[in-house]
Amino acid sequence: MFSAFDYRFRSSPAVSFRGDQDGSVAIIFAAAILVLTLAAGVAMDYARAARLSSITTTALDAAVLAAAKDLAAGASSADVDQTAENFFNASIANYNLDGISFSSLTVRQDPVNDEVNISVQASMETAFVRLAGIDTVSFGERAVATFASKDIELAMMLDVSGSMGGSKIRDLRDAATDLVDILHNGSPQNDVRIGMVPYSTSVNAGSYADPTTGGASVRCVTERGGSNAFTDISATSDPLGGSGGIYCPNAEIVPITDQERAMKRRIRGLRAGGWTAGHLGVAWAWYMVSPEWADVWPAASRPRAYGLNDNIKAVILMTDGIFNTAYVSGNGDSVEQAEDLCDNMRDEGVVIYSVAFQAPASSEALLRDCADVSVRFFDADNGQELREAFQQIALSLLQLRIAE
Repeated sequence: MFSAFDYRFRSSPAVSFRGDQDGSVAIIFAAAILVLTLAAGVAMDYARAARLSSITTTALDAAVLAAAKDLAAGASSADVDQTAENFFNASIANYNLDGISFSSLTVRQDPVNDEVNISVQASMETAFVRLAGIDTVSFGERAVATFASKDIELAMMLDVSGSMGGSKIRDLRDAATDLVDILHNGSPQNDVRIGMVPYSTSVNAGSYADPTTGGASVRCVTERGGSNAFTDISATSDPLGGSGGIYCPNAEIVPITDQERAMKRRIRGLRAGGWTAGHLGVAWAWYMVSPEWADVWPAASRPRAYGLNDNIKAVILMTDGIFNTAYVSGNGDSVEQAEDLCDNMRDEGVVIYSVAFQAPASSEALLRDCADVSVRFFDADNGQELREAFQQIALSLLQLRIAE
């Protein structure tokens, strides 16, 4: 909890107002400016403190989940403590926290219930309210987790359209890499497979384009029409569309894989360009975790059946713009197609997370509806918030239950 700020402004009894009216007005105006300036400073310090609280909570969540996993795997007490410290420090290192100090982590272990309780004290030097005699703000945070890990099948739908150029594509590469690191490091004894669907004007299906388009001999894959337009029936039964005359992202799709280094290498290769056929990204994210597509993917990337208690099927839908490009007119526009695909995917038990990265309100509404559950929708206004969103999704997927 934050300490309450108590500000008292006292005027000297020796002060008397003399002189002309202009002088009085100037004094009053100067006093008002002082009060307003200090009030603005208080607001800035409070915003910094609130931000620090959020960062600390995120770091504690990462630490407690990793520690609980190690405890359940039979690690020694000392190793569990070290894991907690390592994950907390690694998470904090992602931020510029000048003027912030943390106490040593307090780690309490309950091997019987595979439960870990971690707490930490944080202190922040104030920038403005020190004028009122408050030099620091201190508070404590804690987290409790129990282990309940499952296998994970995850497909990341990543917007690489032209509007993602410059710093935004770099932010996306960092965020996706964070997620891969957390998932693979947080659950080494479980099967974690991650796939990637870069999309813009179309989807670059690479070597999978030919078999999924019925031999169209193209890289640029689009949607299919007809009764199976919004289902996950295999493309070997009902081919997708394809064209050689449209723009393809430079990055090809990557079916779900447990190869951490290979995935991070492909993430580093993402480049921006083209329009935003978002429904294609939604569809291919679903195809990657759908058991109906087992005949398309190589053996190591074949999804498991729907409805298994020890397995999570999930997708991340991410965009910074409006879904504005579609190809089969009878299917509706890109937004309408995405909505139908999301509805049908959820009906099969696929967990949908969505991230709006500086996106317009209409796209936020679409992504919020696709996620369906409010805590699975993230609105990121800058690169750091994008990274935090992907980190939170990774922690959620680990299924190490945070009790407090």
